[in-house]
Amino acid sequence: MFRAILDRGFNPNARPIITGSHALTPAQYAIIIGNTGAYRLLQSHPDFRPDILTPVYGVHSLHFAVAQLNAELLDVIGLPLASASCTSIGHTLLHIACLPYDEDVIETSGPKAAASYHDTRWPDATQYRHRRVWPTTWGLSGQEDYLGYAERDKDPRDMYPTASEQWESQDAICKLLVAELGPKTIAQCDMHGNTALHYLAGVKDLNLDLIEWLRSQHGANAIWHGSVNYWGHTPADLLEDRAMNGSSSQRRPSRRKGGPPLIMDDLMTDHSVD
Repeated sequence: MFRAILDRGFNPNARPIITGSHALTPAQYAIIIGNTGAYRLLQSHPDFRPDILTPVYGVHSLHFAVAQLNAELLDVIGLPLASASCTSIGHTLLHIACLPYDEDVIETSGPKAAASYHDTRWPDATQYRHRRVWPTTWGLSGQEDYLGYAERDKDPRDMYPTASEQWESQDAICKLLVAELGPKTIAQCDMHGNTALHYLAGVKDLNLDLIEWLRSQHGANAIWHGSVNYWGHTPADLLEDRAMNGSSSQRRPSRRKGGPPLIMDDLMTDHSVD
């Protein structure tokens, strides 16, 4: 069916402008839903344009692939990672890979992190749909519609990976990004003044191994202690705040092989590598 539509002259880059900032090309939507076959069909079209950005926020297909921590999607897109510059709110690919997964993660973060985090990376069009379709300007009738959508679109939470289940793929994507884009990407700040380390340091389920690895990169330990966001917090501040307000479960061993287990106290100890 998809090929038949293209054969009838359908524009492979068309997007529904009426949807505003969420206007996606077919290729972008194919990446979001993980339909690599559809993406390859579009890719083979002579008029296909892989670098189209979404309106307003300037999101590239590579951003959508990284948001899913999916290296296969990056391979299918086949563009250099440098093809995706910052979004209009300052998010690099590394930022996106490290963003809190959803609003629930922000709500369970430390107080300083919760004040500092304003974006999430969940790209699934069905997950938490009720949060998307409830504009804050709606009145009572809108709230009733919201509740109806919430019931219709309510999915079991076990359909979605937990934070710890995503760590391995998050590690791999972040290391790929740093390898191709250079350690300077760790220092880049978004419109909130947050680096990727800010987004890793304050969440409930800490990817301790990734934090440690990023800090070991050239110049990154100075960022850990010295990069201040617009709320006056460094990544180290967010981790300390998380330690003070979190449960003892965050002291669990890391996944690194060999040597003593990594716990939060190790990251709170200054170990300059610059």
